Amino acid sequence: MKKVISERTKRGDTVVTARARHRRTESETEAAIMQLPLEAKTLHDRLGEMLEEIGSWMGYNTQVRHKITPDLTMRMN
Repeated sequence: MKKVISERTKRGDTVVTARARHRRTESETEAAIMQLPLEAKTLHDRLGEMLEEIGSWMGYNTQVRHKITPDLTMRMN
């Protein structure tokens, strides 16, 4: 029994049609993000929340909302 790894498609209208079908406008993408069950209200905060979640899945320390002070930046140099 052979396992199909990938199927080849002809270049032309079928590929363009498939790509065009999956394109979204910026407003459609924003609307889709706003429908996700997240706590944040703004698009910026929602994206940050999603990145925080992905980072925690990968085992990173994902503490957010730290206030940067001049003392902290001096210690980092």
